Amino acid sequence: MKIHQKKNIRWNGIVRREVKEKEYFSKILNGSASYMDLTAALEKLSKMLAIYYRVAPIIINEYDTPIQEGYSKDFYNEIIYFMRVFFSEAFKDNRNLSYGFLTGILRIAQESIFSGLNNLSVNSIMDENYSQFFGFTSSEVYKMLQYYGMTDKMEVINRKKRGTYAE
Repeated sequence: MKIHQKKNIRWNGIVRREVKEKEYFSKILNGSASYMDLTAALEKLSKMLAIYYRVAPIIINEYDTPIQEGYSKDFYNEIIYFMRVFFSEAFKDNRNLSYGFLTGILRIAQESIFSGLNNLSVNSIMDENYSQFFGFTSSEVYKMLQYYGMTDKMEVINRKKRGTYAE
């Protein structure tokens, strides 16, 4: 087989793959994707990123918003099952993943959606090493209380922060 024929076969393979990828994400965007298409979306996206950019990070902000919505709107069990499969596809069984991280307000270790994942590192606003990156410092809180004329509430806030607050 001649070199130009090999290149042509490879090029045709790339074109076919790109068409298939476009069709897949068109289904996602127009709302016609199946349940299986949706659960595999992050894994497929990371595969595409790895092919085109050689890295495939997955960064999810407020991962827990669908869970909270499910709880408040009575589809909690369905969303927990979906998220478990969704995250497992994206983070556990994904050969293309370079790194991933999630942010949210629910504690990760307490959610059953992560039971299939290994080697999780949980960083909390309560961790000493990261406290400077979350929330407000005492002086910032005091300045806000001053602005609103509520400096008398500083002790209440400090007790609540220490966990000794009782109403």
